[in-house]
Amino acid sequence: MKNCQIILLVIAIMTLVLAGEDHDLVEYSNPNFEPISIANREIRASVAKPLMTKLTPTTLNVTLPIEGYYTVAIMSVNGRRLYTRTYALAAGDRSIVLDNFNSPTGMVLVEVFGAGIRSVQKMTIQR
Repeated sequence: MKNCQIILLVIAIMTLVLAGEDHDLVEYSNPNFEPISIANREIRASVAKPLMTKLTPTTLNVTLPIEGYYTVAIMSVNGRRLYTRTYALAAGDRSIVLDNFNSPTGMVLVEVFGAGIRSVQKMTIQR
């Protein structure tokens, strides 16, 4: 019975980590509907994502949670890829220079992925 409770607890924690949201794990029930209490424990699970703050025809400002290789992809709203390039970037606030980017007018989708994380945002190019 103890092994079953441990397995259910591990599954609950993995589900929280993969969901990428903040949750408090206080109680979880096993298939026999017996509550498993975690006394005096709080588990917070969250996946940090790159935060994109500003897009101009020449730069993209982002805040990165960890250093690593990141790919920046800019797509039109109908899915046509307008720009793709990979950068080696340190953690923190960064201004990425978009070399040879032919910026359209209007809204675009910006995807930043790498170092095991991914973020996609709709953005309007500021001139």
